[in-house]
Amino acid sequence: MSLYNRFDYFLHKHVTVDHKNLYETIDDNARLSPTYLFLLISATILATLGLLLNSSAVIIGSMVIAPFTWPILRIAYGIATADYSSLLRGIRLLIVSIGIILVVSFVLVKILSLTTLTDQITNRTAPTILDLIIALVAGSIAAFTLFSKKISQASAGVAIAASLLPPMCVGGIGLALGVPDVTIGGILLSVTNIVAILFMATLILISLIKTHAEAISVRRLGIFIVSILVIMISIPLFFLFSQYLEKIAQPDEQATVEKILTQEISGSFVQSVHIDPDTIRAIILVPQGTFISPTIRQDTQSDLALKLGKIYTLNLHLVQELPAQ
Repeated sequence: MSLYNRFDYFLHKHVTVDHKNLYETIDDNARLSPTYLFLLISATILATLGLLLNSSAVIIGSMVIAPFTWPILRIAYGIATADYSSLLRGIRLLIVSIGIILVVSFVLVKILSLTTLTDQITNRTAPTILDLIIALVAGSIAAFTLFSKKISQASAGVAIAASLLPPMCVGGIGLALGVPDVTIGGILLSVTNIVAILFMATLILISLIKTHAEAISVRRLGIFIVSILVIMISIPLFFLFSQYLEKIAQPDEQATVEKILTQEISGSFVQSVHIDPDTIRAIILVPQGTFISPTIRQDTQSDLALKLGKIYTLNLHLVQELPAQ
């Protein structure tokens, strides 16, 4: 018996599918209703504030109430049943949801004028292949919540594991602050989770839902496209993972870079440093009113090259927010 056949046998032995209840569950939750909008906007506000305040408790609370997984499950259901209406409605809802999250987080940051890039933010700007693996596991659990009441009771844990909302909020924060690295990193992590959950949910729903023969070609096309998306998203994640391994293998270099950066500006604080093979990306908090030399970037880059014995391109972002000393 092949691995797929074993998997298919296991699912049908332990999971019972009520098609009518399944459709009603997805249709009730994955629609642009006032309830969906209220939960999504509320969760986005909580997640954004939690990120800005560096509060993991607030972030977890936002993930528990966020309905962001439902559009993905609707897309997977549409592929599994060859239901074009459900598929298109799921895609539309997902795009609208992403737009709402980015806009709400962007506007909130602009209104509050908060510019601190906390650990909760920077930790979500460098996804690796490990995040994809986590999301694949979370995606399988998310799909099973449609069939098992026992697993549904653990939906809060699924929301935390999938972690769809906060990274997208990080993207909105990066847009508001004008920090491209934060924007790209946050959105990349969120897209990674979306693709992984879609992939696993599609596989499981296709295995559990039996449909007419005409739907086979649609299913195959759908799983092919989703598989391609997984492969495409894996490429940058493997690259970022190799950078992560290099970074943790060179702690002395990290400390040297942070020391040089703080020496260049009196009273400054290094918020984050990412050392890539040819680029150093740094965010530094400086006291308000501090004079910043127009040649600070070139001077620091030269000092780094001298101390490290290698020429790096310095991507330096200065945030004037610390109280003047």
